[in-house]
Amino acid sequence: MKNLGIQLGTSQTTRHRRVVSWRIMAAVLCFAMTWGVSGAWFGRDTLSAAAPEGTIAVARFTPRGGSWDVMGRTLGAFPLISNRSLTVLDIRPFVQGEFAIFFGPDGRRSLAVRSDDRHMPMAALDSQGIVVERIKRHVFLLSDQPQPIHGMPVRRAWNIPPAAWSGSRDIGSFSTADDLVGTMYVTRDASLEIRFLPKGLPSMSIPAYEGIIAYVATPLLPNLDLRWLSPSLSQLGVPLRGPEAESISTWTSGPGAILLGKNDRYLFSIEKSRLDGFAAQDVLRLSAAMQSPTTKDWLLPDNTKASEIIADPGKTTVESVVMAGHEVLGVLVRNGTILQTTEDRGNILFSNDPDLLQSWITESPRSQTACGGNVLFVDLPALVGLSAMFPDTIQPSVLSELAREFASVSVNNNWMQTTITFCN
Repeated sequence: MKNLGIQLGTSQTTRHRRVVSWRIMAAVLCFAMTWGVSGAWFGRDTLSAAAPEGTIAVARFTPRGGSWDVMGRTLGAFPLISNRSLTVLDIRPFVQGEFAIFFGPDGRRSLAVRSDDRHMPMAALDSQGIVVERIKRHVFLLSDQPQPIHGMPVRRAWNIPPAAWSGSRDIGSFSTADDLVGTMYVTRDASLEIRFLPKGLPSMSIPAYEGIIAYVATPLLPNLDLRWLSPSLSQLGVPLRGPEAESISTWTSGPGAILLGKNDRYLFSIEKSRLDGFAAQDVLRLSAAMQSPTTKDWLLPDNTKASEIIADPGKTTVESVVMAGHEVLGVLVRNGTILQTTEDRGNILFSNDPDLLQSWITESPRSQTACGGNVLFVDLPALVGLSAMFPDTIQPSVLSELAREFASVSVNNNWMQTTITFCN
């Protein structure tokens, strides 16, 4: 009987599967390349040439799809131009592609848009007193006064994006003149998030203490310029009855923290070596003496009266108590406030709030949320209320305008990224 020669192998089927797999992989690769090239083309920067002279930062927005709606909910009535009321929803009808907000060192803002003559609402802009300058074809700069143009190159941001299921949406990039570049996202709860590559900032965990206006981990970056965002430390030191700005600057050059609370409360955590050999109780006596000076009157030879203001640390009485196993030195000053100091984990603590001091040394529940921050936190409305006490504070400021849209701003730092979050 002849051999039927029936093939029992399955090699042909296996080859078909391999061909199909390679075709799928090739299709995915082509799609990814096409998506990347199209994203780079349509997301290219065309507005950096419009940056006014002296620009220190730029927020560049690239709306697409439903981005306009989420940006409108997040930025709300935030004015895009200084001293003008133009908002994101106002520019939506005439912007074609991208727009950018340029920040000057004093907080002054100008707006660059991509549009054309047919869509630009010149009559409406004129009625608001907005100056329109054509920079190049399809690029216009809008401001409250004519601006000298310098340009500012913008680099592409590289960072780890949020998880796909987080609900966050990419809306653009934020960059500074010193090459700090990040990507902006709107989160599901309408907060604004800016993600950077990790900056190695000092971090800390903060006690969940009610009434905190702001805190920051130290050392502060020597090139960090926040004049456009908040009042200076020297302004804050006076109403909080704390040390002068020069001492604060010295203390914050080492590891530690500054906490500012409501009702003139504060806490400083200072590296022990930063006191330059002074004992903590000597600093406490001096601070108390400066806050509770005495006066001495005498009669001059011409029968006029004179008064001498005397601050004598030697006459200040220091008391000692035990708090959570720590020896705490305290001084009662004239207004009834207790100034206290203690040593904790190699740092010296100074505070005028016993509850805040106890929360710190007992490590009561710590804030770990994005709105809490482990580098910096600012309660924007509360700080705006504090800055309103100063007649030389520019109003309205970027700070006050942000406070109308966001409850707080915070900075979080870890080994993967540094994130700035404006929380609702």
